Amino acid sequence: MLFFGAIRPSKGIPTLIDAVALLPHDLDVRVVVAGHPTANVDPAALVAHAERLGITDRLRFEFRYLEQVEAASLLRLASLVVLPYHSASQSGVLHHAAAQAVPVLATRVGSLDSEVRDGIDGRLVPPHDPVALASVLDEMVVDPQGLEAMGEAFRDHLMETASWEAAGRTVADAMLRWASRT
Repeated sequence: MLFFGAIRPSKGIPTLIDAVALLPHDLDVRVVVAGHPTANVDPAALVAHAERLGITDRLRFEFRYLEQVEAASLLRLASLVVLPYHSASQSGVLHHAAAQAVPVLATRVGSLDSEVRDGIDGRLVPPHDPVALASVLDEMVVDPQGLEAMGEAFRDHLMETASWEAAGRTVADAMLRWASRT
């Protein structure tokens, strides 16, 4: 599993850590948390939180800025992108994940709950809820074929709705509607 992007309080990393601690001990999971922490995040506190819960063997922290090629490499290795955001308006990470056919488990905040079709190209859970996050993580990681199908559906949906071709169709349709009014 992968979380990547700017690490700030609104991204919910402590919730993710708590959720990983709730997963069954016999479940083989590894979570990479990669990104540059903002000034109001203490990376040492996040590591200490994972240590207190005894799950450092399941978590790898990469507290640094990731070049685009590094993020793409991590996405190619990931089975799932986890976005446990507490608040957000949108997330560019969604489009990166979709382009690589990686499904997303996200919280119902901002536009995430309209961009992720729950049960089709990912799953959605309430924010600030490590129990719900852990439950859905557990369901998803034990179904590799389901993850693959969700990832493919996510990529296909992105191509239909957010590709340059789709943007061109939208602009052309708007221009035709405008031209028909004059």
